[in-house]
Amino acid sequence: MILVYSFTSCSEILSVPNISHERVEILSPSDEATVDELPVTLSWIGVQDASHYRIQIFTPSIEKNERILIDSILTNEFYTDSLLTGELEWRVRAENSSYQSPYSSRKLKIVIPSITTDKIELLAPVEGVVQSDFETLFSWNSAPNAVNYRVQIGKPNFEELEELVLDSIVTNSSLTYKFEDAGRYQWRIRGENQEKFSTYTTRNFTLEADTSLKDELVKLLAPQDNTTRTNGAVRFTWEAIEKADNYRIQVSTPNFESPEQFILDTITDETDVDHFFEDGKTYQWRVKALNEFAETSYSSRTFRVQVVPDLTSKTVKILAPVNNSKLTNTNVNLTWTAVEGASGYHVQIATPSFASALQIVADSRISIANFNQTLTASTTYEWRVRAENENSETGYTTSKFSVQ
Repeated sequence: MILVYSFTSCSEILSVPNISHERVEILSPSDEATVDELPVTLSWIGVQDASHYRIQIFTPSIEKNERILIDSILTNEFYTDSLLTGELEWRVRAENSSYQSPYSSRKLKIVIPSITTDKIELLAPVEGVVQSDFETLFSWNSAPNAVNYRVQIGKPNFEELEELVLDSIVTNSSLTYKFEDAGRYQWRIRGENQEKFSTYTTRNFTLEADTSLKDELVKLLAPQDNTTRTNGAVRFTWEAIEKADNYRIQVSTPNFESPEQFILDTITDETDVDHFFEDGKTYQWRVKALNEFAETSYSSRTFRVQVVPDLTSKTVKILAPVNNSKLTNTNVNLTWTAVEGASGYHVQIATPSFASALQIVADSRISIANFNQTLTASTTYEWRVRAENENSETGYTTSKFSVQ
């Protein structure tokens, strides 16, 4: 058996194409061109075996090199810049890990484009808009020769300027700003480049606090619905609504569907109102919230005023048994004249008297003007009664009797 060996050198395996005789073909700008549009793009046709390109930019020229502006390695076949100005010469060559091509060069002159007659088109906010979002997006269409934009916001406008709210330079075509206060504002913007700027474009807008009362309803607190007031002095109360400036309260008798009389119709910035009402009538009250721009629906309730009289100056008149009566029936019925304004009566029976009572035979509160009690024969009794309501009471009226 015969073995044949084949050898390949490392240099052959790792050989890098020689591009030293290649030349980069420049596409644009043309030689000695004058360019007045920004940004400027320098472009060329790539070399097949190049892995990257070295670009250099000199001012004013390679021969009269005062300053090298750019010396960069790129993997693409173009270079874009919006800051270059004046007389320049640039060159580019192809490179790989072992070789580089000769430089290809061109001269050009970049002049600052005039934007003095340009007018920036504003997008948002639109002219005269009234909005409640204090974080506002300002946007506009970009200008072809503007490097950046000056954005200003004045309050209320730039002719009667009270406050310069914002004075900012941005490079994109939008800006978000969060305001602290409501009010009238004016905003304006102009395009700028290295030496020139356009005229301002201006718009007006207004910021207002969110004043919508949609879906809001005043929550009434007192008096409760369908209650009877025992005092004609009534305090109406309700919960405040944050976006309300004031409230309208109305009171009618007996209601608003068929009113006999409007008792109260007033606007207040408080959340309570006091009023005195006539006794013995039914009333309906309602409240709605208002501000400069909106109002809620009414919230309503009904109440009645039934004043409880003062009984302290009145006296219960006993009908039977009269004082010092002698009864033969042990089933005794105590009766008296009803007192106007009384809601009940307190009846007590003692033996032989309240001053020296051996026993309290009865002690009851009842709502009628009579009381029945079975007693013991051959016994002396004293009984008393007083009228009561929730606010006051009469004095006791006392009488004695005996059962034979």
